[in-house]
Amino acid sequence: MIKRSRKRARAALAAPAAVFIAAVFAACALGAELKTEESEPAESWITEDQRERQAQQAPETFDETPTPTDLDTAVSQAIISSNRDRRYEGNSGAFQTEAHVTLAEVESGDSVTVYAYALHLVYILENGALHDAAGSAAPVAITFSSDGDGVYNLTEYWYPGEGGYYMPSIKEKFPEALWDKVDTQLYAADCSAEALRKAQNHFGLTDFAKPEITVLKPLEISGGARPDWSEYLRVTDDTDGEIPEEDIYIFDANVDYGKPGKYAFDVIIRDKAGNENRSSFEVTVK
Repeated sequence: MIKRSRKRARAALAAPAAVFIAAVFAACALGAELKTEESEPAESWITEDQRERQAQQAPETFDETPTPTDLDTAVSQAIISSNRDRRYEGNSGAFQTEAHVTLAEVESGDSVTVYAYALHLVYILENGALHDAAGSAAPVAITFSSDGDGVYNLTEYWYPGEGGYYMPSIKEKFPEALWDKVDTQLYAADCSAEALRKAQNHFGLTDFAKPEITVLKPLEISGGARPDWSEYLRVTDDTDGEIPEEDIYIFDANVDYGKPGKYAFDVIIRDKAGNENRSSFEVTVK
């Protein structure tokens, strides 16, 4: 049966990457509305927690990996090492990975700063099911020094400020030409798919097909009560068969079941390999 209360559906999605990315969207939207007459150095926007994390970033964070001579590889290593979740280290069932989109590379002397959208995720394989347990997503500025042999050494990993300082801090740090390119919604879907595929490959999973949602009958209901959606929708997967209830999320908080009209709602389902299907539907309340 497909039964997801509004509160349960929201809470159940807390683990997936979508929530981490959504937090960035919200911060960006709030920050875009702020205007300051006098600008402050970018460093002033950073919280104490962020300042401490940045102070810990150093070339030695790459001890467990070869010193990168390719800039894109250096960016990947910097994202993982700078966001590494220590809670999962030593856990053979956990895998930390990243995906990014480079927005610009700016050279200055023997250093180069990469402005990018960075996604970091921790995947867990538990009872044969893959899911993301933690993560973060944000525009970042990563600076490397480069010696004569082309080796890249991390010197700074910059995060944007939080809350109302989000967009102002980006405008302090990023070149003006990139201000309209920091909308994380432009990159979230592709980077999430890339990170998932890396996790699937790491754990040796071979199921890359999304589960399917089939509409069994017209989405028309009599007003007054929330329906049993299993009577209207069938959720299946080629590999897993029936999708368990805990992996089905129905977001219908905007549907007024007591008022006639047409309403949109979303359904998100996941199979054991982490493949996700996000679909939108319209229901008619009579």
